[in-house]
Amino acid sequence: MTDRNLTFLIVHGAWTGGWSWERVLNRLHAGGHRAYAPTLTGLCERRHLA
Repeated sequence: MTDRNLTFLIVHGAWTGGWSWERVLNRLHAGGHRAYAPTLTGLCERRHLA
């Protein structure tokens, strides 16, 4: 483990959403990192916003 905290931005694939990265996000947060996995507009549960 390093002494520095990193920031991660995870972009999901076409048929999933940011929610599919929840387990990975939890592990990154537990390691002291910042991590984000937003659901992109027009995909998955946000498809009505396309």
